[in-house]
Amino acid sequence: MFGIELDRSAVGYHSGSSVKIEQATVPVETLCEFELFKELPAATLKGIACSLHLREIKAGEVLIYQADETATVYLLLEGRAASTVLAVNGRQILLREIEAGEVFGEFAPIDGNLRSSEVIALKHGSIATLSGNDFRNLMMTEPVLAECLLRRLVAKLRQLSDRVVELGALDVRARLSSELLRRVRATGVVENRGRIDPCPRQQALADQIGTSREQVSRSMTELAHRGVVIKKDKALIIPDVARLSYCK
Repeated sequence: MFGIELDRSAVGYHSGSSVKIEQATVPVETLCEFELFKELPAATLKGIACSLHLREIKAGEVLIYQADETATVYLLLEGRAASTVLAVNGRQILLREIEAGEVFGEFAPIDGNLRSSEVIALKHGSIATLSGNDFRNLMMTEPVLAECLLRRLVAKLRQLSDRVVELGALDVRARLSSELLRRVRATGVVENRGRIDPCPRQQALADQIGTSREQVSRSMTELAHRGVVIKKDKALIIPDVARLSYCK
């Protein structure tokens, strides 16, 4: 009926918790807001909606543990989360922050390996979960979704290559400018002006570019003094995006 065979016996899994996740219907209109699903046929979207499990999340809650054996895929409906890895020296390294409207946890059902990172909720919100079997069925039966996944993976590989070059060749201010450029372009640039809302936490930026919070603070102060960035309320304004790119 939906073009896919959904695993309706699966229950959404919350790592390290006994919380029971109730099945609930997520509106098709909400699914269309996710880049990964928006081009799927209406019938397929209805099938996915019926197979999702919905629940609230709390700030500080671990949603995925690194090296876990689960394969559940998560849709962040509300709130914000962070993907991190634990280095051999015990340092928690931030890979990226996850905003509402993003999918995460898709690597495990693709390759069948353990979770490569930990995901922790940064603020209160809600998630919907899809079983790994359902997600694999979608990949096999929906070429549009498979193509979108390939684009996402290629984009992540390109971003990883950029970060490796930045860490090896750029100073802290240049790395910070590059990270701010990535974030403002992701939110949208209009007439060479951009806004990052909420303003990124300095510790998160430090973890992202491989430096200390103090160095980020000094570089941000310098950029603000030159008028390259402007802190307004809880947002960071980039009045001239092209100028920020020259700070690299």
